[in-house]
Amino acid sequence: MLKGCVDSVLMDRYNYHYADWAYKKHGMREAMTEGFYEEKGAELRAAFEKAGIPCRMM
Repeated sequence: MLKGCVDSVLMDRYNYHYADWAYKKHGMREAMTEGFYEEKGAELRAAFEKAGIPCRMM
């Protein structure tokens, strides 16, 4: 959905843990781990790059 709407994507950890309350509320504590961030970030990065959208993770 972002193809043609953005030039690039930057994913960072700055606001990642800002949503911890939502993860706890919905029983998604595993989403609060570094491993989850790395795994899902890699999946998103691959999808963006497949669509021709440069992506960086910080």
